[in-house]
Amino acid sequence: MQSNRPITSREYKLILSAPALTDRAATIREIWTFLQAGAAGVLEEQMTWRRRWTSYLDTPDRSLRAAGFSLRLRRDDEGKRPYKLTLKQRSPDRYLAAAAPTDSPKKRAEPKFEEDLLPPFASRFSRSTSIRRKSDPELTRTGDLAPFFPDLQPEPSPLEVVSGLRAREVVLWLGRLHFGDADRTEVKTCMSFWFADEAEQGAPLVGELSFDYDGGEPAEVFPLEVVRGCHRLFRSLQEQPWFDPEGTTKTAFAYGARPERGRLPP
Repeated sequence: MQSNRPITSREYKLILSAPALTDRAATIREIWTFLQAGAAGVLEEQMTWRRRWTSYLDTPDRSLRAAGFSLRLRRDDEGKRPYKLTLKQRSPDRYLAAAAPTDSPKKRAEPKFEEDLLPPFASRFSRSTSIRRKSDPELTRTGDLAPFFPDLQPEPSPLEVVSGLRAREVVLWLGRLHFGDADRTEVKTCMSFWFADEAEQGAPLVGELSFDYDGGEPAEVFPLEVVRGCHRLFRSLQEQPWFDPEGTTKTAFAYGARPERGRLPP
């Protein structure tokens, strides 16, 4: 396996605090105002919504998780290929993540190698491959993964929805930030919320603010103005009341969620 892959993107992630989730509309307005105030460079408004179902699959003894993998299945409400299957391995060791066996022979496979930044400022590297499909891949056993990810080779076992949680995910693309580099690198900002049902009533189960940017050419060239601007933004956001200093990722939430919080229809 190749261990010297270039990083293609960097993504900063912040989990929202419980109080911030009680009034989602107010939190969105406050964060938008904060971004507009000049702490995050020039902002180009987008405000585009997307809805989908999100779940994670693993064996009953969570062997994929123990090996550093996550297997996510999403189903968008719209699109010709609404199903998206993603195998990811995340590690604090860049070279172990780069060598993860996530390759797929599928024609529309989308590989990615990225760096995630988690509070207060911890790097996690992840290699992933996503496959878009018209239909549900219907994965019930680890052997069903072989056509999609033949290098994975897990032990034979049933697959189940992690924590019984099929989350109704509502995604808001806030807009794009620019930090003054000559190439006008776009920093994409996004908020996402998981609900227990399609009605999207009450406070979300979990919420996240993220922003990311891609490397240029040649590979893994990140303008210093963008890196500095995102670093400042990430630090300043952590000082605001909207974020949970103990929060990690939505994947971690899924693995810690109680089944009764979200046994949803497929």
